[in-house]
Amino acid sequence: MDEETRIAHLASFPELNPNPVLELDPAGKVLYANPAVGKILREQGMSENPRLFLPGDFSLILPEILDGGHEVEREVRTGDRTFLVSMSWTPRSGTIRIYTRDITDRKQVEIALRESERRFRSLFEHMLDGYAYCRMLFEDGRPEDFVYLDINPAFEKLTGLRDVIGKKVSEVIPGVQESNPELFEIYGRVADSGRPERFETFLPALGIWFSISVFSPERDHFVAVFDNITERKRAEEALRRAHTYLDQILQTTSDSFITLDRGWRFRYVNHVALHLTGRSTGELLDRTIWEVFPEILGTPLEEAYRTAMEKGVSVRLENLSRVARGRWFDVEAHPMEDGITIVAHEVTDRKAAEAERERLINELMQKNAELERFTYTVSHDLKSPLITIKGFLGFLEEDVRGGDAGRLIADLSRIRQAADKMQGLLEDLLQLSRVGRIVNPPTRVSLGEITKEATDLVAGEILKRGVKISIAPGLPDVYGDRARLVEVMQNLLENAVKFMGSQAEPRIEIGIGEKGGTSAFFIRDNGIGIDPRYHDRIFGLFEKLGRNSEGSGVGLALVKRIIEYHGGQIWVESEGEGKGSTFWFTLPPPPAEAKE
Repeated sequence: MDEETRIAHLASFPELNPNPVLELDPAGKVLYANPAVGKILREQGMSENPRLFLPGDFSLILPEILDGGHEVEREVRTGDRTFLVSMSWTPRSGTIRIYTRDITDRKQVEIALRESERRFRSLFEHMLDGYAYCRMLFEDGRPEDFVYLDINPAFEKLTGLRDVIGKKVSEVIPGVQESNPELFEIYGRVADSGRPERFETFLPALGIWFSISVFSPERDHFVAVFDNITERKRAEEALRRAHTYLDQILQTTSDSFITLDRGWRFRYVNHVALHLTGRSTGELLDRTIWEVFPEILGTPLEEAYRTAMEKGVSVRLENLSRVARGRWFDVEAHPMEDGITIVAHEVTDRKAAEAERERLINELMQKNAELERFTYTVSHDLKSPLITIKGFLGFLEEDVRGGDAGRLIADLSRIRQAADKMQGLLEDLLQLSRVGRIVNPPTRVSLGEITKEATDLVAGEILKRGVKISIAPGLPDVYGDRARLVEVMQNLLENAVKFMGSQAEPRIEIGIGEKGGTSAFFIRDNGIGIDPRYHDRIFGLFEKLGRNSEGSGVGLALVKRIIEYHGGQIWVESEGEGKGSTFWFTLPPPPAEAKE
């Protein structure tokens, strides 16, 4: 039997009843109290007064009890216990029977429930999220509509909808079934399955974005808790557009742009950076810069990046890239809150222009120095025949006055020789000045043919001095001004023949060899040799090894200028006097498309 049935059964046995039982006369005087009265009062530490189980308004309700029409119930608090007191008139015995039941536990549950309901109602009324309790309407198993059963104040504030309880959503928001079919699908699925879901949706009819959490408290019903996220969505859209705009700028700039997080991982790389590094986005993102480009370690770039990252200081430097090989960049590294930004602007053309400017400045300085030497030398060398001419003109006058025909002829011969010397100097200077100004179109030419042509031009001197010429077979093709290159070989051959000295078996060897990993041509003789102190000097204008040596001192200067004009180099090697000399020079190979 349950507890209530057991207590009702025991009520007929007052002595055994664990709850207080009283009997009073019509005046309210206690005639009987069962043992439970004293026991409970003692447990409460209270005086054993049976009237403590009577309600406080007993005197007021006594007439109602004596009327005998029904039981009168009251809740009575005795100590820390609560009792439900039932009072009734018993005509047969002429007494008032009072039965009690301890409802302390039930009251505590009721109080807790009321407190819970109060808290829930307070939360319900004051929560910032909207709340809607709805019943889903299905037709042939498909969700067709739903009815609002309850809402909180935030529902109206967030949606702007009023008086919706008891109405269908199709009435409240016309056209919602067509504009937002996903709303019905999700609500219907949750109401049917009981599985909660969360989603975001936009209601065109209200012009509002919602973030919705939905669950089902009972079948065919659902509760939607939602928030208006329109401002967040607008902010996200504005941020997305800003990111797109920034990305478009960074993707269209001509500079390389990279961001790294504090773990040195790539977070953003624009297309210029991808092109320069030869990598794809997938090869870079989420990988560290040291992992992808270990060649940066130990370079000024690593130091710059670490300074920006660890010290929060912007750094700028020019760098010859090891990643984009052979290209110069102006690199900036700037600290950010979560890493660094690296911007690299290519300055290869500028660096090339600067190098070219330096080259031209150095060349101009060399030419100025050469011009100074030229001016001095020309003034000196031209002055000498002029002085000779002037002096012999005076002798000529004396010869005319004295009628000395023999001396007259000798003096005229000396004047003619001085004039010839001056003419030779002027012709050499004119030829030198033409190098780099008067040129023939460059062509692919055989160095073997050039050597043979130059040898033919110097054949008279070669035969006269009995020089043996040895030309290596298979000399390669070169690219340049054929006439000028013939001048080079002719001057070098003449120079070798001229300074052969008293060599019993004079010989000249022409060939090709390796110098510093580069192919170079040589003209080697076994003549008088050149003191190493003069190896550079002999290529200067009007520089001669001896005052009485043949020539004007322009030949090797002319050779040097022609070789350098073609992009080559020339130098001499000799162990000293009597050891012979070897003139080396380089010329660029012809391009693949060069024609003969």
